Amino acid sequence: TNLRLVERAQVQRGPVAPRRARNLTLGLAIGLVVGLGLVWVFEHLDNTLKTPEDVKAHLGVPVLGMIPELRSAPGAPSTAGADAIGEQSAAADAYRVLRTNLLFSSAEAVGRAYLVTSASPGEGKTTTVANLATALARNGARVLAVDADLRRPTLHQHFDVEKAPGLSDLIVGNIGLVEGAQHTKIRGLQVLPAGYLPPNPAELLGSASMRDLLGLLRKRFDWVRFDAPPVLAM
Repeated sequence: TNLRLVERAQVQRGPVAPRRARNLTLGLAIGLVVGLGLVWVFEHLDNTLKTPEDVKAHLGVPVLGMIPELRSAPGAPSTAGADAIGEQSAAADAYRVLRTNLLFSSAEAVGRAYLVTSASPGEGKTTTVANLATALARNGARVLAVDADLRRPTLHQHFDVEKAPGLSDLIVGNIGLVEGAQHTKIRGLQVLPAGYLPPNPAELLGSASMRDLLGLLRKRFDWVRFDAPPVLAM
């Protein structure tokens, strides 16, 4: 025959396609570029406040303290009482730092009234009022915690006191301060609950009687802490 073997065929050691090393390199490079681009876009669009420096830069106000998130134990009520945090816990230390900063934020010695609110419900404003009032009272001050949320009052649950009579009854003149302010287990701390829920809480809180009551409370107590409704909801 005129046929002869020129070269014996060899089994290919690897696939001709796809070219795995090249594809992996391209995929890694494209993934990094796309990932960094998305990070830049989301960072550019994010206008939320995450650090104390963000608060100072955007709002132009000093930061008095940072309170860690308080989580209730399984099966426990959602509202953390005034004694729910341990004395040696990080939350207790945070409230003590906040108390100290408040003490040095004003030259007044008595009659300091503060309103505590939040952007939305469930962010911890009532818990902050309860625990900060407790920290101030344990420092030897005469403190009154007032529940001015006349739509969804919960401050009375933190101190295990009755919801009525309270602030609304005091504004309209049905009771006196002695009947409205309830003593708590903490020495020096009293609570003025919301009382009867009126149909027009905004008008009630903006009345002349409320201004007169505020003046009276500032004369009777060293600290008056108002728990107000959330600003975006109400």
